[in-house]
Amino acid sequence: MGQSRFGLFLAIAAAVALMGALACTREVVKEVPVVVEVEKEVERVVEKEVIKEVPVEVEKVVLQQVVREVPIVMDEAPKTLRFAIGQTYPNIVTHLAKSSGMSLLFDLMYSRIAMPNPNGFFTPDLAERWEVAPDASSYTFFLRKDATWHDGEPVTAEDIKFMWTALLSPDFPSWKASSFTIVKGGQDYLDGNADSVEGLVVIDDYTIRFDMEQPSTIFFQTCCSLRNPIYPEHVYGDVAPPDLQTHPTFTNASIPVGSGPFKFSEHVSDQFVLLEANPDYHFGEPKIDRILISMILQRDARQIAMTRGELDILYHGLTPEGNAALIADPRFTVKGVQGSVIGTYAWNHDVDDLRDPRIRHAFLHALDRQKIINVFSTGNGTIYNSPLTHSWYQDPTWKDRFPYDPDKARSLLKDAGWDSNRVVSVLTGTPGDEKASAQLAAVQQMLADVGFQIEYDTVDGAARTEKTESGDFDIFTGGFSVHSDPDGFLKNRLHTNSENLMRYANPEFDKLIDAGGAAIDPNERVKIYREIAEVLMRDMPLSTTYMTNSWYAMRKEVRIPHFDTVGDPTSLYDVQVAPSFTHRLDVWNYHVEEWDLDN
Repeated sequence: MGQSRFGLFLAIAAAVALMGALACTREVVKEVPVVVEVEKEVERVVEKEVIKEVPVEVEKVVLQQVVREVPIVMDEAPKTLRFAIGQTYPNIVTHLAKSSGMSLLFDLMYSRIAMPNPNGFFTPDLAERWEVAPDASSYTFFLRKDATWHDGEPVTAEDIKFMWTALLSPDFPSWKASSFTIVKGGQDYLDGNADSVEGLVVIDDYTIRFDMEQPSTIFFQTCCSLRNPIYPEHVYGDVAPPDLQTHPTFTNASIPVGSGPFKFSEHVSDQFVLLEANPDYHFGEPKIDRILISMILQRDARQIAMTRGELDILYHGLTPEGNAALIADPRFTVKGVQGSVIGTYAWNHDVDDLRDPRIRHAFLHALDRQKIINVFSTGNGTIYNSPLTHSWYQDPTWKDRFPYDPDKARSLLKDAGWDSNRVVSVLTGTPGDEKASAQLAAVQQMLADVGFQIEYDTVDGAARTEKTESGDFDIFTGGFSVHSDPDGFLKNRLHTNSENLMRYANPEFDKLIDAGGAAIDPNERVKIYREIAEVLMRDMPLSTTYMTNSWYAMRKEVRIPHFDTVGDPTSLYDVQVAPSFTHRLDVWNYHVEEWDLDN
């Protein structure tokens, strides 16, 4: 490891040490203390302005860890873009990817058939052009002939066929497999009733046709949206699907091979990933020479590293107070992107005494969601009453369906025969700061006021994933991506063949989901998705809260064309928002080779 890289490592090690130091000062408890008076408590939190100024003892830890060692040396590379993410990489297998931090890495390393333009629709990537059958029964892609893998091999139609088939493998399917059954024969292959996927037709080395199971207008959202990059067949073609996740390229034993703008260089687990520019990238050599992705879990540590000049972009951000502090600093700016993640409380449908919809409706009526938005999200939030949020099928009356009404909540619980002594376990992540803890406490108090007692089960990411997948919860809280089309969310999260963590799926609901995905007439699709939304609000497998825009803090020297279209804010209340098409993360995939730094 060279002196430059060693200096980078020290900065990352400091953040890791900080996490340990903070953990010693605050014990994670099973139950957040009840806030006696919610309004006074949230006012106290706002007045305190948590993390607007970094605690002195926290900064001392970082300074001691960095300064007492060898000074950080300037990188030899003229342009190194330094990201901080608030996650780690449990694996680097794309078809298992669920976190946004993994999406960032894969979007830099790999290519897709086409890339979503944040301003609307899709633009060429591996495919330079395409043709769609008049009845949307097939899609034909014509690949560029200058696209190569990082090892120099050409990217061909066989690579795309291989990756699509692997996603549908009955031995080790992706959690997104149900969406990929849109192709003819996909379901038969997933069920183990066919040896190949009939609808994947390789015409020649640079032409591939996808035949639909039934005409569909949403194929681009399936083939080219978030976390659907292409793998090289010549590297993985002889690997049995169950063995993919333990392949040397995914376990730090050898270098993964992509075709994107940056090449994988080095990965130290739970610390950092280093990427190098791909000089042979099919859209041209990137303007940035290297990208360093540091894994810094604590918001405090990310803010300190940013203000010390050790980071360029906070991919996972700060509290509003932390963002306000950076906005006030002339070195930094904060940019917004239209939100695509909605906050939810997901109910375990296998828990018998929580299945009554009246209980779930009472839960929403008990929450003053607007106050929660104002206090804990600085007003940055839009209330939704179902996870279906796209404007083109919204019924304007839906927004008033479950207003804050404690008396209504009490009445519904009484009608449902609710036992007010029943304690409901709510699975959640470990609070990142005092304000997050206060928000949990505020929600807990609001629910207690109507006779609904909850106890938080606060665990880290890996344990939380294990609990949600095994069904070890009453309710879990978190955010769900809403996708660019409702079909994506429904087929990935609520269809029988999906990763249905709520255990809600049933054949009749599957029929509605399938009908929405198959409908070509826009008016028919509106009708179907309104019916689905009504079912979701009636049965409420997910009690949704609100959706916020995504904010990213960065140095003003960072040049990302899509973000350059919006101005710099002067306060939290005028953060400008750039559009997104399929997802808030579109901007991190779109023509990365054009990113630059004004040094």
